[in-house]
Amino acid sequence: MNTRPSSGDNNLIIVKYLQSFTEYLGESHIGDMGGERVVYFPGRFQPFHKGHLLAIEQAAQIFGVRVIPVQIIKPNTSSELADIYAQIRNSMTQTYPSWIADFLVSQSNYIPHVLEALHQRGFQPIGLVCGSDRTAAYQAQLNQIRNQGKIQSIPTSFAIQEVMQRQDNLSGNALRAALQKEDWATFASMTPENLHIYREALKKHLNYD
Repeated sequence: MNTRPSSGDNNLIIVKYLQSFTEYLGESHIGDMGGERVVYFPGRFQPFHKGHLLAIEQAAQIFGVRVIPVQIIKPNTSSELADIYAQIRNSMTQTYPSWIADFLVSQSNYIPHVLEALHQRGFQPIGLVCGSDRTAAYQAQLNQIRNQGKIQSIPTSFAIQEVMQRQDNLSGNALRAALQKEDWATFASMTPENLHIYREALKKHLNYD
């Protein structure tokens, strides 16, 4: 006797499986997964400077956990600049392990996308930190996600916290201007010491638009 299921039975099984999987996704919560608790700090870091490091230190103190900077880069970033950024991310992670748990790169600043990437690396993000110029935009994005009931649900405990990242006229624009003028003294005063070796490479390949 042939006990193999018919094509109709197979289709029914697939439909039931998809329904169950969809229900699972709808009920799942990104924040319920395990791993080291962290907060993440999104930014262009073009390039990374002492203000960013100050923000990371503040975030670690506020939340009592380590921080993961997430560098948002454009899809058309040159391979040369991408390689420099990768070296800088690795150097920062190795130099400041008490504050920085990891340093990721992403082409998206959409919160669920970043959280998924962090979970894939074994972390449990509990919040996001950013400067005053980004707080309102990220809070609006988070509110919209929650109001729309996205599949990538985010727990109510997930928090957005503003941190200071500018001090004594320190800014990305000022740092890029110093690079263009080969003002190495100003560049050195604005950046962590471990990044000074990248000054010529950054000057050559950085996007100044």
